[in-house]
Amino acid sequence: MARSLDIIAGLRRRAVDAAHQDLVACLLRADLAAASLREATAALVREREVASSLLGGDEAVEAFASWLPRGLHAVEAAGAAQADAQAAVARARAQLAAARAAAEAILQLLAQQAADRAALRQRGEQAELDEIAGRSRRALDIS
Repeated sequence: MARSLDIIAGLRRRAVDAAHQDLVACLLRADLAAASLREATAALVREREVASSLLGGDEAVEAFASWLPRGLHAVEAAGAAQADAQAAVARARAQLAAARAAAEAILQLLAQQAADRAALRQRGEQAELDEIAGRSRRALDIS
């Protein structure tokens, strides 16, 4: 049974590693999504400033009015992508925590089995010592 638990422990370690790699990938996607949202928001601010500038004419305002639906859509899409990425990060963190807990449970079980084997070995050694002491007492009683 100990051998099968060792195999399971190895599988659990690999599951933890895979969950960790998944979390790293999700964090990278979340960073990219946040950067896209910042970029889309900054573009909206820039375009609005150009349109509201005293130096810009009617053409700048018309260009902004024409561009605004695309700009708002880009901000909305980037915000949705960021929310999705943050949700994926939360799921990946939960999966990593679950994988770590499962790995720790197997390690605790292995440690308990090792402690049980050590206790059994000690009881056997103590029984052997008690037997030797008993024989010695009997030998002294006979003498």
